[in-house]
Amino acid sequence: MTPRSRWFHAAVTLLVLSVVGIWNGYDEWITVQTPGQRVATFTEIGYGILGPICAIAISYAWRSSKLLLVLWSLCLALTSGLAAMVWGDAPLWAGILAGLSGGLVGLLVMWMSRQEKRAAPHAK
Repeated sequence: MTPRSRWFHAAVTLLVLSVVGIWNGYDEWITVQTPGQRVATFTEIGYGILGPICAIAISYAWRSSKLLLVLWSLCLALTSGLAAMVWGDAPLWAGILAGLSGGLVGLLVMWMSRQEKRAAPHAK
């Protein structure tokens, strides 16, 4: 996979997950009953909003893209872990496992978005 292809796939992944985050966050905000559900929904809307911003940042290779991706990954991991526990009544170990899985998705997107510098081939 070429570097351009990797960041393009990262941007598409960010945009797709953002649609899910905004859509679900909007639907869930109406039915929030506990503080945990409120935090999970807030972080879900957070990664939904940060996704397109991150996609633009990696497309234009902004220096702030790393910070934005870290924030997006944290929102994704928190949402994954909290949602399992506060919406699905899952045990703590399942919430931790879901949070780690969300964090791994975030790390994968961060890896795909890396902008590699290619050295110009030596002229002979």
